[in-house]
Amino acid sequence: MLTLFIPDSLAGAPPAALPAGPRPGDVALPGGARLLAQHEMTASELRQTPWEAWLAERFGTGHGTPAAAWSLFDASIAEAGGAPAPQLAPGGQMLTACPAHLQAGLDHLVLHPPGELGLAPADAQALASAANGHFRDDGLQLQVLSPGQWRLRLARALDVDFASSHVATGRRLDQYMPAGPDARRLRALLNEMQMLWHEHPVNEGRRDRGEPPVNALWIEGHAQSLPPSPYLTVFSDQPTTRGLALAAGLGRASVISPRDTGPTALMQAVAQAAARGPTLVELDHQAAPGGLEPWLSNPALRRPINIVLTGDLHWQHWQCATVPWWRFWQRAARR
Repeated sequence: MLTLFIPDSLAGAPPAALPAGPRPGDVALPGGARLLAQHEMTASELRQTPWEAWLAERFGTGHGTPAAAWSLFDASIAEAGGAPAPQLAPGGQMLTACPAHLQAGLDHLVLHPPGELGLAPADAQALASAANGHFRDDGLQLQVLSPGQWRLRLARALDVDFASSHVATGRRLDQYMPAGPDARRLRALLNEMQMLWHEHPVNEGRRDRGEPPVNALWIEGHAQSLPPSPYLTVFSDQPTTRGLALAAGLGRASVISPRDTGPTALMQAVAQAAARGPTLVELDHQAAPGGLEPWLSNPALRRPINIVLTGDLHWQHWQCATVPWWRFWQRAARR
């Protein structure tokens, strides 16, 4: 069965009752679509976005670690860095991290979008090397996989709850800082790293160019191998989704980038994959040409199609019976 997954496609707050159909601003669905489930995020779940929460549920990540931590498993990021994973000593821990800029307000901090830092590869390596030299005796080591994707190795595992950078970006950080029994120890290390980087030549150059300095390390969490994937094939360009699929045992050939595939070839590849077994396709609701109609009108996709939409605070699971191809031709003829 085919599942179309469309993050950030629902408008506004979740309705009080199950809606009869999509509301204005939502991704357009056909009138025959049936809502199977809806979930509103609770306060304890809001340390990651609804799209991450849905992925975490489907791939069985467990509680306490945002789905974004599994971006570390994305083979494309690992290949870009070209570096093997450092070996962990017994009792150690590997964390997914990214360089970040924290902007100070009058009485709070705000996380700048990490993906918009534009950090050069050489600058990323220079910052990581400075931290590695300073924290060598503390059992902390950073490894740059790509300018925006780092590994953090700790000699001793910490019991900490993390929040996703996707949900924390642009918001007051009070409720998104590391929490848990070992959070104070980790915060002390991160504060020391912030002071170390403050006068680093990389940041002096960034300030001279009017760019935000790298003054923080944001930690997404600790990712481990997962139960077997609920999908046989995953089509996605999102590192989190790809990483989850790879951690759940799918090979690289089964985790496919739509960006590298033309629209016609993509539709054909998805139809073939869905005929073999459960298939997940992640779509960008702003970039997908024609919205969902090309998918729902494709005669090669005759099975019921699951559609998962997410908003700021909730997600919805719809199901559509694929409309026979001749009905779409009839509708087009009447226009």
